[in-house]
Amino acid sequence: MSDPLASVRPGDPPPLRADTWNAVLDAARAHQAVKRGPAGAANEREPLMPACRVYVRNDTSSSLLTFSVLTLGTPIISAVDFPHDVRRDPVFPGTAPAATTDAFAVLVEPASAGDIVRAVVLGVVPVDLNVTDATHTHASPAAGVTATLASATSGAAQIIWKESGTGTKRAVVLLKGGDGAGGGYDTIQEEGSDLTQRTKLNFVGGGITAADDAGNTRTNVTLDAELNALASTTSAADALPYFTGSGTATTTTLTSFARTLLDDTTAAGARTTLGLDGSGGVAAWVKVTKTYSDFAIAATTNTITLRSLAANEVLHAMVVKHSTAFGGGGFVIYTITVGVTGSNSRYVAAYDAFAAVSNTAYTSRFGDGNTSMADVFPDKQTFAGDTITITSNGDGITNLNAATAGSIDVWLLISTLPAPT
Repeated sequence: MSDPLASVRPGDPPPLRADTWNAVLDAARAHQAVKRGPAGAANEREPLMPACRVYVRNDTSSSLLTFSVLTLGTPIISAVDFPHDVRRDPVFPGTAPAATTDAFAVLVEPASAGDIVRAVVLGVVPVDLNVTDATHTHASPAAGVTATLASATSGAAQIIWKESGTGTKRAVVLLKGGDGAGGGYDTIQEEGSDLTQRTKLNFVGGGITAADDAGNTRTNVTLDAELNALASTTSAADALPYFTGSGTATTTTLTSFARTLLDDTTAAGARTTLGLDGSGGVAAWVKVTKTYSDFAIAATTNTITLRSLAANEVLHAMVVKHSTAFGGGGFVIYTITVGVTGSNSRYVAAYDAFAAVSNTAYTSRFGDGNTSMADVFPDKQTFAGDTITITSNGDGITNLNAATAGSIDVWLLISTLPAPT
């Protein structure tokens, strides 16, 4: 059978076949339908603004006007079985929005129930907009509403222009795609400076976690419970936050004095701050160590300074004990005396530092039988300050610089009194 749409050569009479004429009429009707819209449409279709369009089937069971908003479902034509058809003319079922984060499309022609019409999912498109705040810059679908988008501070649609005032207004929006959760933000900043735009946002560290919430079509960002607890406290001068339990915190007063103690890096520094080094009126032990090299001179006796007492310091007690026996160089005797300027043996006389080291080889001012001296403590020679001396004595023949070993510790119990008035 010959082709009813075969071309006619110049000079040939026009074909009069019925099937040819009917094919021409079918083409004309199809062109008219494309130009005028679906049956019953009164006006010709206007050209679309620059946009990404799809086809949407009205599954709401109601007739919808142009600019209606529908949530998109799974493509009617399978993208797996018919990938080329979907790429050329994707068709989606459209229903009333259920949430502001729904993926949606804006119809650009009216649709009766079951009609398949054109809709915009990305790009510039006119809409009817329910404006609840004239300062809103974005729009999103409203649950259960097909007639309008709803104005908002953020959303998948950016408002390019809208009529002034509030209520239902005509507007032009830019559909950005995705859901409304992030449509209001294009750039992430660090302290006001733009960061390079990326397609992913990654949370690093355990303080903040991010997890997908498929049921609510969103991503939940969660702050660690301990950070939340600290954030719940109220900051104030001299307030120190601390945990009262798992995930709970409060504050306590941190005084300026407490801070002077906290900034000490050594035990000695802390004792000084607390006045436990003898400077605050509370007696404290001070250890002074001398070795054989401190006494080494070309003489058989040598008196050196053990410690200088500051004005108002009082010496309460003393313990002397050697940790290494003094000797070498032919010594057979080596003694230590402790006193003050002008009275070198006031406190300790002829302590045997040549003897073997032991737990009982020491002398003290506690009346334990290790000294035969009269008790002179507490002792304060003058409120102008004193010098405690320590003297080494050899055998009277060998010079002290011949010694090759020896170390002695002297503990002094010292406090500071107020100056007399």
